[in-house]
Amino acid sequence: MKFSRSWALALWALAASEAKAAAATAGSVWAHPLERLNAALNDPVVRVRFEEIGAVPIGLDLDRATTFLADEVVKYRDIVTKAGIARIE
Repeated sequence: MKFSRSWALALWALAASEAKAAAATAGSVWAHPLERLNAALNDPVVRVRFEEIGAVPIGLDLDRATTFLADEVVKYRDIVTKAGIARIE
């Protein structure tokens, strides 16, 4: 199984967009998908590929994942704004 940098970024973008929804959704709804994501991140093949492209595969519980992704959105929003990159609607 091969993963490209663009695949990892796409997964990250999906996770970031889902973090907003997770904040307004009961934790039990997200328990299973988060469990599956964490299981995938613990797969040796996935871990090695992420590490090969310079990513650090980490698994988080729902609260920590939501906080982490919200912080990342704020951080990258600032970077994108300062770089003058137009928002895509």
